[in-house]
Amino acid sequence: MNILIQFSHSIVILLVEMAPYLLLGFGFAGILSVLVSQEKIESQIGKQGFLSNIKAVLYGIPLPLCSCGVIPVSASLKRHGASKGSIISFLVATPQTGIDSILATYGVLGVPILIFKLIVALLSGLVAGSLSDIYDKDISKKKSELCKDDCCDDEEKNIFIKGFNYGFKTLPKDIAEPLIVGIVLSGVIAFLANFESVQSAISVIPNNFGGTIIKILIAMSFSIPMYICATASVPLAYVIATSLGSPGAAVALLIAGPATNISTITTTFKLVGRKSTLIYIGTVTAF
Repeated sequence: MNILIQFSHSIVILLVEMAPYLLLGFGFAGILSVLVSQEKIESQIGKQGFLSNIKAVLYGIPLPLCSCGVIPVSASLKRHGASKGSIISFLVATPQTGIDSILATYGVLGVPILIFKLIVALLSGLVAGSLSDIYDKDISKKKSELCKDDCCDDEEKNIFIKGFNYGFKTLPKDIAEPLIVGIVLSGVIAFLANFESVQSAISVIPNNFGGTIIKILIAMSFSIPMYICATASVPLAYVIATSLGSPGAAVALLIAGPATNISTITTTFKLVGRKSTLIYIGTVTAF
């Protein structure tokens, strides 16, 4: 019974942490649906190719969206005709950055790591999107009639109601099932592992080349499945870099932590399919 209570507590804590960012993502998607037309999105990032991917990355880098907040926005982009490659580029690059995270990284970790972080966000997004275009060609490009019915219908004159209905009614129905599954799985991981255990595991590893690689792998394996928003990852990275003497593991946390989590991964499977999701995870891992 005590284990069940602790497990439930882990899920509740995770939901409390994720909720503001999910709401921000749904709200942003609602605003996007009324301010940017389906035709505009299709013309900008609807075609497969490098140009669409780099636009998706550049649009996403300044947005204050974490790996959970980016889910509804990515779903909205898909419904409005964005290509798989541009969606993957957006998914990889956006959570790693954001204005809030950029400022926090600059203040806590300094300019060199900030520049490195921005370069990695840009390159990893472009590489992931390009690989998706090559190995998972989007052969079913067609306008979404469902989107036309739900968010692009001109009969509803009040743009606030249109945006609210789309962001908080239509999109949640689309991604609710994989998102809930992901949250439960994230709760399991949070219950089984915590940051203190990672600290203790890293602290006993020697500071040689082999030890550095092991520290990076530990930080990465911890970061990929767990929910760590871009801003919250900064103080965790600072502890790893200073107390545990591993700037490399700190940067691995800054990249993998915000870019992925189980909730995002399970939802991405529904958004873009198995191949592009594996490319998304593989690219983050490689970088």
